[in-house]
Order: sequence, then structure tokens, then C-alpha cells
Amino acid sequence: MVVDDQPSIANLVADTLSAQGYEVLKPYSREEAILMIESLDHEIHLLLTDVVMLKMNGKELSEKVTEKYTNIKTLFMSGYPADQISNRGVLSKGVNYLQKLIRPNILLRKVRQVFDEKSPSKP
Repeated sequence: MVVDDQPSIANLVADTLSAQGYEVLKPYSREEAILMIESLDHEIHLLLTDVVMLKMNGKELSEKVTEKYTNIKTLFMSGYPADQISNRGVLSKGVNYLQKLIRPNILLRKVRQVFDEKSPSKP
């Protein structure tokens, strides 16, 4: 599932992953993401979400998704450097993180790395 309040980023990520055979859910808003999560009857394996969004940040969304999908892995994305985000308490140090501007080859490598981890990344 790809959730980002910038449609161009969400489309780039979703298109890149789809082209590699991943099944991608791309809700148009955080609210739609929550409704989608509540209505799905199959597992979601990865949440890719922007960290800084209006109304509900990526950490809050990840916590909400994890309530239903306890084994889901999360990859956070942001235009802010990881140290700035962790210093502000938005994310814990050591979570899965990808700096925007996203290059497709880096995105695919990071997604593979997250899938290969033994336990889910927590905010």
C-alpha cells in the first residue's frame, strides 16, 4: 500500500513497484487508506507512507494499519533527512526510511531489503 499526499510521488512509487510485479494498493488519501484497510479481507505486506502529511502523519497511519495487520512492514518516505525526523520525535531511529527524491532503482532495492528483514519496522 502506497500512501503519500503528493500524487506524483504516490504514482511514481506505485508504477515502479507494479512494473516489477508487486500488487499495489494506492488509496487517494489517508482516510481512504483506513477505509481500505478496514474492508480488505486479505493481508497487506508492506506500507509505504510519507512521514509528514496533514491530519495524520505516517507514524500514526502505520500504527493504525498495524492494529489489523500485525506482521506488516513499513517503509517511511520523506523529503526531510532521517536525522531531522528522528530528532523531532516523529520516528524512532533505525526504522525503514527512504529519502525523497526517489529513484526507482533505490526504491526497489529498499523494498527488497525491508521484505528480507525478519521482523516488522515499528515507528
